[in-house]
Amino acid sequence: MDLPLCTVAGFLKTSAGPIIGIFHNYAYIEEGDTVHSVNQMRAHGIYVDDCPSKLGGKQYIATAEGFTIPLIICKGLAHMELCPPTDAEMTMYPHVTFTSEQLLNPQDHDYVYKIFEFKALMRVQGYPEMPRSTDMILARRIRNAVLVAQRLVIFDDDSDDGMEPCVETSDV
Repeated sequence: MDLPLCTVAGFLKTSAGPIIGIFHNYAYIEEGDTVHSVNQMRAHGIYVDDCPSKLGGKQYIATAEGFTIPLIICKGLAHMELCPPTDAEMTMYPHVTFTSEQLLNPQDHDYVYKIFEFKALMRVQGYPEMPRSTDMILARRIRNAVLVAQRLVIFDDDSDDGMEPCVETSDV
């Protein structure tokens, strides 16, 4: 389906006050939510951290002008709270461009690492090596046991029938 492209404006609340976000080359859809391409914004110099805070992310967008916009995570997807600006808001608040007027070719950013490049990058940037699968399983079991301990009884795997509680806890 070929959709026409357009430039749209949206009223946004930021840490430094309201702004008007300008979004070039957006698919024109008369109804429904707008889908933002994080790579289209990143290619224009916008910092996007769309990782949920519950997974260690910051869930916000930062512009080169110093505005930060909080993201809402709902059903696993990041959303930016914006609405159509009024004529008064269009003249009252600063305009901040989030995407380039130049058409983005998404394939310009395609890349496949060669494994030796990826390993070198991981070492240079100080990332830990991926744990072996057994380590990952053990870490997941420990994390789950901690979460479950807040509400349930943890069972001792070494007991005869495997069903005797070794620790009883109550709700925190």
